[in-house]
Amino acid sequence: MDTEHCISRDEIDLGKIVGRGGIFEGFAVSMLDEIGSTQDEGWKLLRGGESGAVVVANRQSNGRGRCGRKWHGCAGNVYMTIALSNLNGDTDLQALSFQMAEGVSAMFTEKFGVAVHPKAPNDLMLGDGKIGGILIEFAGTSAAIGVGINLIADDRLQSQCSQQVGSLDEFKSLKRDEVISALCTTIGEVLAPSISG
Repeated sequence: MDTEHCISRDEIDLGKIVGRGGIFEGFAVSMLDEIGSTQDEGWKLLRGGESGAVVVANRQSNGRGRCGRKWHGCAGNVYMTIALSNLNGDTDLQALSFQMAEGVSAMFTEKFGVAVHPKAPNDLMLGDGKIGGILIEFAGTSAAIGVGINLIADDRLQSQCSQQVGSLDEFKSLKRDEVISALCTTIGEVLAPSISG
């Protein structure tokens, strides 16, 4: 079976979650069971002519973080990319990365009551543990915003990572579809001022 394009049997209706409104109007929406990298799939869809895409996977086999680092994670966590082709050319890319981390951290605190805080340049922290990260890649006016969130603990991760690994379920059990929906809303709000009309 070609797991790269196996549609998930999750109860998540990604099209409904994204809403296909606002900045997501006309975006391709993909919910995959397993993929090498949601970032790679987002770029592939842009190169194929899509103006934007939202890609979510249940597992990643070749996820990546900043500076070429590998992003480790287990099935059931959040792996998603929002890719778009109409970013303003004068966008401050470093500022956008930290604004995204600030916005996502505030979302967890305000909507879910979990005190996530950003750590420059793009980490999401809960206590002393890293529970997620945001990777923004740019090419001209196109961008792919990748988000990885540890919803559930996997003890094997710590041996593969140099910093302390955390997960949200150490503090609160959250439904993945609700987290993905809130992430889409938050990312859309942070991105909106940087989108060309």
